[in-house]
Amino acid sequence: MVQLNRDSQNESDNETVPLLRSQLSEQLQQQQQPQTHDTSMDNEDVQSKYEEIRRELIEFSKRRFWWFCSLGVVAIIAMHLSFLPRTSLSRDFRRWHGQHLTKSDVKRNYLLFSSIGNTYNEVANEDYISWWLGNFTTINRKNNENLIGADNNELLSYVKKNFKHLGLETETHTYDVPNLQKPLSSSIELIDSKTGSSVYNASLFEPSFKTPAYNGFGFSGNATGEYIYVNEGTNEDFQLLLKNKIDPKNKIVIARSNISSYLSTSEKLQIAENYGAIGFIVYNDINDINDTNKYLKSAIQRDTVGFNFFDNSEAMVCPSIPSIPISFNSVKPILETFNSNVVNRDFSHWPFYPLIKTSPFKLEITTKFASEKNRKLTNVIGSLQGIIKDSEIIIGASRDSFTSSSPLSSHVILFEIMRNFRRLRKLGWKPLRTIKFVSWDGTHNGLLGSRSFTNDTNAFNSKQPVLCYINIDGDAVMGSRFKVDSNPMFNHVLKKISRFIPIPKNSTILKAQPNKGHRGSGDDNDHEDEEFTTLHKYWAKQDNISINNLLGESIKTSDALVFQNFLGVPSINIKFENDPVRDPAIHTPNSNYYSYDWLIKSKIDNDLLLHGSLIRYLGLLAVSLGEHEVIDMKTVSYFRKIGLYFDKFTTDSKPKLQDWSSKKVPLHLLEKSSLYSRLKNDVLDGKIKFSMLLEEIHSLLGDLVKHSLALDIYNDDIAQKLIEDFAWYNSLKKLKIYAQYKLANYRLSHFENALTLNNKDYQYMYDAKQEGLFNHVLYGVPEFSTRENNTYYSSRVNHSIFPYLYRSLKDDNFELTVKWIVTLYEKLHTVSNKIT
Repeated sequence: MVQLNRDSQNESDNETVPLLRSQLSEQLQQQQQPQTHDTSMDNEDVQSKYEEIRRELIEFSKRRFWWFCSLGVVAIIAMHLSFLPRTSLSRDFRRWHGQHLTKSDVKRNYLLFSSIGNTYNEVANEDYISWWLGNFTTINRKNNENLIGADNNELLSYVKKNFKHLGLETETHTYDVPNLQKPLSSSIELIDSKTGSSVYNASLFEPSFKTPAYNGFGFSGNATGEYIYVNEGTNEDFQLLLKNKIDPKNKIVIARSNISSYLSTSEKLQIAENYGAIGFIVYNDINDINDTNKYLKSAIQRDTVGFNFFDNSEAMVCPSIPSIPISFNSVKPILETFNSNVVNRDFSHWPFYPLIKTSPFKLEITTKFASEKNRKLTNVIGSLQGIIKDSEIIIGASRDSFTSSSPLSSHVILFEIMRNFRRLRKLGWKPLRTIKFVSWDGTHNGLLGSRSFTNDTNAFNSKQPVLCYINIDGDAVMGSRFKVDSNPMFNHVLKKISRFIPIPKNSTILKAQPNKGHRGSGDDNDHEDEEFTTLHKYWAKQDNISINNLLGESIKTSDALVFQNFLGVPSINIKFENDPVRDPAIHTPNSNYYSYDWLIKSKIDNDLLLHGSLIRYLGLLAVSLGEHEVIDMKTVSYFRKIGLYFDKFTTDSKPKLQDWSSKKVPLHLLEKSSLYSRLKNDVLDGKIKFSMLLEEIHSLLGDLVKHSLALDIYNDDIAQKLIEDFAWYNSLKKLKIYAQYKLANYRLSHFENALTLNNKDYQYMYDAKQEGLFNHVLYGVPEFSTRENNTYYSSRVNHSIFPYLYRSLKDDNFELTVKWIVTLYEKLHTVSNKIT
């Protein structure tokens, strides 16, 4: 190219020289003619013009040279552009941030790293799981109980150290906990009423353990008096006692607890207090005792007995009478003092007659707690920073326990997910979205850690959307039944991922599972020569892939409750729970018999497959949600479920709703709402009937199903366009897709939050600011009352959606019911406007 330019310049010079010569010749001829002016001046003019022309010539040559250079550069660029590969926006985005692993690469490598028998540094995954379980057991055994971080600083330090070691940006947040005192001792003595001597002193320790028999937030004090048996301690049981002229007032009551009980220890204690009891004893009643589970006779089931967990922490109410959990073996001598030969048809279904007539005995019970004013709980938070900041994923597990033997299965699973993520990072992976891991403190006593976290602006930024909260229960592996509680928007993801989790056909859990003839949707039967089946097929055989979407009563002891019902964050809670019928051993909550040894020796998870399956499943779930550019939610599933639940509400409440159907709704309850704007033009006399409100809710839910389906199709289309290849000249089209993608994610990340209540809503409904733990217009925990019957207690789980409507109807409160329907319509209408 340079040679060509030089040749062109030479040719130009050759053409220009004759021209200059002719011009100079003409000028000389003119000079030879007789002139009247000075000749020297003419020579200077000629020379000056010659220099001017020469400079113009040189400048012209330079411009032409650069012009040809520019054309060459343009030609080279055009040539390169013509051969540029077509790329997708997703691929471009990852390349801009130095990411060379695709979504499929990340998922495949995670499953490889966490797979059965995979080794790292010559250590198999199962050995890592066993090592973690052993370490947590050893640390916990150094303390009699581990209620909060203040009880076990070594455990707190161990968790912090491993968060940092596994590559997370780690921080801790500490909070004061009033009233949750450290238990010191408990005693139950059977005393001879005449002599005052001790007849029997109950053992309140499990064999080989020093953890006292206590309840969290328990009363420190003593009680002495007559004692009676109250069966399961329900309101109906106490009413039966009163019917038979047996007054529980000023007596110590003994109640039994079992797997099928609908009431917690705290609720039974509240009922007993309400009837005037001065002391409360509860024992774990197991019907089927055999050689395998005979240890259950010595098990003590501890619990928390504080009231009002679901209001502000300052409103925590502790009981005013002592309560003690006791093992069956220890309470048996006391139970045997009740008259067994008394015939009374009312108590024929009770294991013991409730009263000792002319009893020669009385009971003395004592509970003693430390008197520290405030104790400290500490949450540990580890962050894996992502590329985009539109939302984040939080995975949490509880660290506290009532006992000294907990192997902290939840933290083992958490640590293994983090360890395999670190291996991914060594391949160059950086998560698309930030993933946070949280070690919760104080979960077993009113979800204290997660509640403190969400109220702390230094720890939790409420303006940063959370895509999903994934909770791992403290005792994550208790048996073989796969249990999933989830927001309906994630149902499709949970089912899809389960297809990729392998389960060996010769595993313990598969051998114990009965074949109910179910197959997962789209699944083929396993071939006989295949060594593995999948979690999807296992789940299908278990209960036809059942996911609980009633997120209230069923998760009230889980930190997922705080995120779903208070913050409006779509949440998931997963565990393997105990199945007393199928599993080789029965799980006793908050007993020292739940231990590493129990998991292995009782063959609950002797091959550690259940732990491994949760590690693979939950890790893949986090990766799938985080690496999907368009947030992977199906809003149509949400509103279909809401529609079904509202239909059930109207069916369950049909008599009351029919009584109110023609009742006129006062205008002052409606006039500021969009519901009134919708109805006022449809009524000629200005009278709006109650039935019209229900019809509008039904109509709106139907519209929302249609709109949400269209939204899901639109989002799927954007997700497809993000991976579609475009040529370079379609950059403006890519920019448009990028804008659509950002808008779609903004809608989805703020979707659930639009259904939470605010101070304005509380002011409208209750004429006061009443913001508590439940801020969701749909989900909640049904209110507990000491005066309800067993039918209500057993059906509470079904009232976890629209619990406020159920309660206002039950209380026959027409005005409050109208307010809740108006508020429900306003929230759903807002969502409808946002997604259309």
